[in-house]
Amino acid sequence: MKHLNTLLLLAALLLALMPERATAQRFEIDPLFTDSVKVVRVVRAESGWTEYQPYSFATLPDGYTFDLVEMDEGRLVFDMDGVHYRVMPGSVLFSSDNAPDVANPLPKKIVRRHSPLAHLFASSAPYLAIVLLVVAGTLLGLLGQRSRALRSVALKALPLCLAAASLLEVAAFIVLGSDMAWWCDDELWGFWGALWRAIPFVVVVLMQYYSIRLYARLLFDGRRTEEGDEPRISLRPVAWAIGLLLPMLVVAMLLFQLAGFTGFVADLLSLLIPVAVSALLIGRGARKNIATFGRSNGILITLFSIVYLLGLIISAVMLAVVIFKIILQIIIMAVLVGLCIFAVNVGAKESPQPQIYRAKDGSQHSTLYGAREQDRKIDARRKD
Repeated sequence: MKHLNTLLLLAALLLALMPERATAQRFEIDPLFTDSVKVVRVVRAESGWTEYQPYSFATLPDGYTFDLVEMDEGRLVFDMDGVHYRVMPGSVLFSSDNAPDVANPLPKKIVRRHSPLAHLFASSAPYLAIVLLVVAGTLLGLLGQRSRALRSVALKALPLCLAAASLLEVAAFIVLGSDMAWWCDDELWGFWGALWRAIPFVVVVLMQYYSIRLYARLLFDGRRTEEGDEPRISLRPVAWAIGLLLPMLVVAMLLFQLAGFTGFVADLLSLLIPVAVSALLIGRGARKNIATFGRSNGILITLFSIVYLLGLIISAVMLAVVIFKIILQIIIMAVLVGLCIFAVNVGAKESPQPQIYRAKDGSQHSTLYGAREQDRKIDARRKD
């Protein structure tokens, strides 16, 4: 018993002498679209962390690790060589070196942005796949109308290509949000780089829109309805269902807030009402497709139209955002150039014209002294 107590005492002493396990939260620089991140130098002030004056920053490479000092309104403050810097949370990853009991303070939205799937959509591979799928679908649609042998292949492959491309677009939007159009970001590539990248973006969206018309022609193969009209895939109800879902959700939430109706029931109704309206619209489109193609084919075509329209709407919205930013920059540049030209013209009109002095022989001089000196010489020659 005496030896056991001695051993326990020695074990307690050893545990006390062992260094404590670090519980600091460690992070790793993990940019999605570049190979480095700019961090801003900060200092502690009475009101909190503020930028060091004069403004100073450092550039850290991908993979650089640091220990968190403090969270500053969502941004991470850390120490590097005795100097404090601040970095945006979207540029960091919770390090795998952290102990299992160390909590990650970053929100789940930021964590998802640094998943392997996010890095995949931050590369060019999925977007090249989208381009190839849309181009292949368009070519199959064109060739299927000219070749009976390819028509049956195109009828199956074209919707599969469009559905796969749309699913990739939806996944990219879910993972990256509006950053899914990073290849057209002027902050990454500059104005001209974004402009040239936007051109193939426009072409692909137009081909994606046109491909559904090719698919409809393959499906109906020139057939007419009893009224003599060309039959169509019912897309409009589904398009309205997708397009109105978010606006209806926002309107319902605002109306409930104004009415003072809050809580779980209000949130649930704010979600259920728009979903129910969208479901009714989709059901209307499904009934039309079933009447045209039969039950099984009508349901499959309706499901395809949901996926296709989701991808097309996301692409169209992202394209509109990119074009707006580019056009806005062109307008700003044009306004600045116009203001410069106007200022130069006004300055030229208001600037005093240089005084010209003429001598007796008609010669011009910029000063009165020069003209009089020339007159003196003329007079002297005449006397001689």
